[in-house]
Parts: sequence; C-alpha cells; structure tokens
Amino acid sequence: MRTSRRAACLAGILALVDAADVLVVGVQAGVMERLDLGPEVLCERNHGWCTVV
Repeated sequence: MRTSRRAACLAGILALVDAADVLVVGVQAGVMERLDLGPEVLCERNHGWCTVV
C-alpha cells in the first residue's frame, strides 16, 4: 500500500507541475532528487521552467 500511495502522491504533484508557472521548494538540497522530482524531471514535464539554485 505504501508504494501505491507514494505513486499517487507523485502523480498528483506532477499534475500540478504540468500547470504551474513557479515552484518554490523549501527542503534541503537533494530531497527533491530522492523523491524523483529533480530539475531534470520537472523541466521535462514543464518546458517553460528554468532552474535557479
């Protein structure tokens, strides 16, 4: 069940990313990558984004 819940959460986040103009992340470095939500993944989904570190 835990895996399916994580998959559902990631699908929900990615759906928001598809429609978002800005993403503000307030987590430590590397956390988004561990969640499979790194800049490569997010920029592939939403081509209008650039990454500012």
